[in-house]
Amino acid sequence: MFSSIKGVKRISRSCSPAAASGLYLFGFTYLWVGINALAGLPARGLGWFSLFVAVVAMGFAGSTWAQGGRVFAVIWILWAVLWGLFFLVLGLEKHALTRFTGAVAVAEGIGTAAIPAWLSLTGAFEDSAASALVYAIAAFILLPILYVLTRVRGAGRPPAEITAQSAG
Repeated sequence: MFSSIKGVKRISRSCSPAAASGLYLFGFTYLWVGINALAGLPARGLGWFSLFVAVVAMGFAGSTWAQGGRVFAVIWILWAVLWGLFFLVLGLEKHALTRFTGAVAVAEGIGTAAIPAWLSLTGAFEDSAASALVYAIAAFILLPILYVLTRVRGAGRPPAEITAQSAG
């Protein structure tokens, strides 16, 4: 019985609020999205909050790297890039990046959540420098491809000019 109490103490020390604080970035982002959707509020404030989250996520990347987490340091950087895109689209209203941001969100959902979860559940996840390098190279290749594939003809021009061109 005493050994199980010692185990609980050891677990409670490793499950500190600091260890779970990264979840708050996601939690408050989703909460803000939900409140905006239910109340019909503009997304500009969420965009500026996303800038804050992107900066904090870079801090998490550095902290994760310092603690020996290689793959998740790269994943935190990728999440920071996504939050940075949310800032550009929602906060600064760079609407030409909307499709690209959506494509990055889908790709990161698969690459930074679904695949690592599946690998972890099957016991095949390996947090190593080599795995982190694979993630970084894949992102370095995929992000420009997504950018090119999601470019809209006439992006950056006023909507009336695009409509007139496509009508003629």
